[in-house]
Amino acid sequence: MEGDNGVMSHPAHTIVHLFEWRWEDIALECKNFLAPMGFWGVQVSPPQEHPVSSDNSWKQRYQPVSYDLESRSGTKDQFVDMVRQCNDVGRKVSG
Repeated sequence: MEGDNGVMSHPAHTIVHLFEWRWEDIALECKNFLAPMGFWGVQVSPPQEHPVSSDNSWKQRYQPVSYDLESRSGTKDQFVDMVRQCNDVGRKVSG
């Protein structure tokens, strides 16, 4: 069901997939949009280190080089901060 603003009117069990977003941008989205609109949480791109080539294909995200939380979405500290900020406004984060 859509509400007047074109957004689902019952998003309480809805996860928004912010694939390829930067961790800092996801933190802002949790605070400024997802929480106020009542969305349950956000699914993010795999956070582990992955190969980077000139084409920046999305498939690279699923080719771990290590399990360090460093990727083109940001650093480990930015990832931890994003999860904290989303949780602080009651939004869950899944990967």
